[in-house]
Amino acid sequence: MKHFILFLLIIAHLQSQSINYEYRINWSEQVSGVTAALNCITSDPHNLAAIYACGKNGVVLKSLVPGNEWINIGINGIPDNIELYTISTITPNIVVTAGNIGNDTYVYRSDNGGLNWNLVFTQNEGKINIVYLGYNYSSIMIGNPVGGRWSIWKSVNAGQSWDSTGMYLPQNENEAGFPNSFAGSFFYDRFCFGTDNHRIYSTSNYGTNWVTQYLPDENIYSISSTGPYLICGGVNLFSSSDYGQVWTPEETSGSGNINSIVYPGLIIITPTDNLLNSPTLMIRNNNIYYTDNGGGSDWEVKYSPEAGNYTNMIAVSNSIYAVRDDGGITRGIVDYITSVEPNNYPYAFELKQNYPNPFNPKTTIPIYVYRSTHIKLNIYSSTGRLMETLVDEQMNILTLDNIISYGYPHRVEWDATDYPSGVYYYEVIGDDFKEARKMMLIK
Repeated sequence: MKHFILFLLIIAHLQSQSINYEYRINWSEQVSGVTAALNCITSDPHNLAAIYACGKNGVVLKSLVPGNEWINIGINGIPDNIELYTISTITPNIVVTAGNIGNDTYVYRSDNGGLNWNLVFTQNEGKINIVYLGYNYSSIMIGNPVGGRWSIWKSVNAGQSWDSTGMYLPQNENEAGFPNSFAGSFFYDRFCFGTDNHRIYSTSNYGTNWVTQYLPDENIYSISSTGPYLICGGVNLFSSSDYGQVWTPEETSGSGNINSIVYPGLIIITPTDNLLNSPTLMIRNNNIYYTDNGGGSDWEVKYSPEAGNYTNMIAVSNSIYAVRDDGGITRGIVDYITSVEPNNYPYAFELKQNYPNPFNPKTTIPIYVYRSTHIKLNIYSSTGRLMETLVDEQMNILTLDNIISYGYPHRVEWDATDYPSGVYYYEVIGDDFKEARKMMLIK
């Protein structure tokens, strides 16, 4: 009982703290080497330095530096008269992209990082808006309706072959979809996509038994998610904290279509688990907007290029990438996160969830240090056997640009190349604190 009361006192103390964070993002233009419109950008979840973009004229760009040297790898098997709308990758080698030549859609796949491409799917009429490769090689593909039904396909071999069995969803009136209007997770087994008919369709069982939600905006151009938190944009902005069952209108700024939204909370691990209220960016026309409140207040224009309009945006590691309809690529590097308070935390550190999770074979474990303390970070198997000790040393508060950064974590990487798939635990032991979390390795 004594320990429980102490726990409640600590929580009450934390809730009374006033914490202020400052995020600095340095923006720059990349040399893409192309002028064709770029429609989509993505990254390899297991190798965050591998970034891919696709667009008109069969363009597929790849960067490994990261983001500083772009190579057009679409020339190795993708026709130059196709417009590519979506691209996805799941390993350093497996990449899938889809697009249209006239009214017909084509899907190409590479198993060697884009050195060669093979045609794996075709469909007369229609348009594939989203290809999403998931862990354990499960994948989903969603396209505009053909013959009165949405084109929804699944793959169990990372896009080598596609099957629509059990994926039936009837078309409502003449509705169609958008390339950036999709959010999903095979880990949570939840997917949703938006339409030009006020509707968002969602499912919690791999593309079957779809549920319809209706929004005031006719066109749902973009959706972003993390866990149960979602934000979607048309001309207006809406948020949900329950996987899209209930949507709430939010404040926003500017005019034009909200073509893409990202949560920097996915890459900036802040001392809060409510990512719905974390820093967020969106694109409208030629502007990148920023707010430090994901609920949608106090939006500011943070960057505008000299030419071109933005079409898609992602968050990767400590960077944001946005592509444009003139071949331009903007990169924003998160320089630091500072907190002027608190100076008197009741404990030495916080342990956050590793990312990515599930992972293969590398993952990052963020540890927040609020005062100098000895840290030991251990990895255990699901049976409790000690596998590795990653850290056993004194950790100090990070100082960036000579500013004490309470809100910036130490990031410890674990390379599980030599370990089999399964559930593992990581435990941090400090001078006066101990905490453990679960993670999943999937090969």
